[in-house]
Amino acid sequence: MKTIKKISKYFLDYSEEILLFLTLLFKFLMLYVGDYQKSIPCIIYIALVAALLVANFIFKYLRKVNLKKIILIIALTGIVFALSNDKNINLVVLASVNFVEKGSKKYIKAFGISLLIGLMTSILLSSFGAIEAITEPASKKGFYLFDFGLGHHNTPMMFYFVICLCFLISFKSAWIRILLIIGSVILVILTYSRTGFFCILFVIALDITRFINFKSKTVNIMFILLPIIMIGVSFYIPLGLNTPKIDELLSHRPSLLNICIENFKWFTFRGNDFSKVLIWDGEPLIVDNFFLNVLYGKGIIVFLFYISIYSILFYFVEKNENYTLKICLIGFMIYGLFEANLYSFVMNFPLGMLLISFLSRDPEAFRFKELEMTEKNYKYIFEVE
Repeated sequence: MKTIKKISKYFLDYSEEILLFLTLLFKFLMLYVGDYQKSIPCIIYIALVAALLVANFIFKYLRKVNLKKIILIIALTGIVFALSNDKNINLVVLASVNFVEKGSKKYIKAFGISLLIGLMTSILLSSFGAIEAITEPASKKGFYLFDFGLGHHNTPMMFYFVICLCFLISFKSAWIRILLIIGSVILVILTYSRTGFFCILFVIALDITRFINFKSKTVNIMFILLPIIMIGVSFYIPLGLNTPKIDELLSHRPSLLNICIENFKWFTFRGNDFSKVLIWDGEPLIVDNFFLNVLYGKGIIVFLFYISIYSILFYFVEKNENYTLKICLIGFMIYGLFEANLYSFVMNFPLGMLLISFLSRDPEAFRFKELEMTEKNYKYIFEVE
């Protein structure tokens, strides 16, 4: 009986982390089976996990949060889902609000560890042949690109990029940073996914050197406006960088973005269908840019929702002294210039972080006080935790 009580207490104490892991695992299952909506086991799985998330929140947290805030979140989530039919936003809300008492820092840490377990499981299962790992020949390169059963060779690095951001925020150890760099080098060799690799090196380099001066008012203003600045940069890529050499270097992103600008309705409520316009080797594509992908693919209302959310996040993060958190969010935005999946549940830990702080009873939590570090010098990374 004592053993059963200990086990049940463990599951009760760590129910949020367990459910977050199970929710993230759904994304991996979806990638394994392809169209999960046609897979009855996947539908049953996500329905069960969603029910457990709702039950956990009702029994542990519903009486501890402001109901008006919950109603507001449900309303906004419903509008986004109705317009985009995208289940990612629902998963972000369900998983993150369960951490309202534990806080943003624990959410980010659990997010990164859960995602790492999922990625390592995919690599192991594909290595032993338990799941199909499609290899794609790299044209004129003489080697193969591995997807580890995740459907595309860029997907493993996409997950790994988020893991790196979560680990950088959660751990101070220099050894963690060294291991993250080693892992990114190995992964870029196997997948040739350059965007995530360069963004990881960029973020870690800035974190170590403390090159950006966040004491400058100009820098802080630019930081707050970064989500809006990135919209302008997204339009500059197809309009100012659409030359043959640059287009080839950026994997034809400028030319594909230019097709969006020329052929899509700009301000639709439900967005445009990429598959009718973006065709490459007979296959439909999405545009590899988060900002234009959401604007053209999901419509103006969903676009304004995400830009507003990230602008609010950057406004409040600017007020704390956590250099690493700021750099990671900058890297997150830069990654969005070349990839479309920032809104995906496995990418979107910043939205969850904002929701947790918004619902917290501690007004200072909205300013991410729990994430602040006292160290002001880059030397902290060489200290062993």
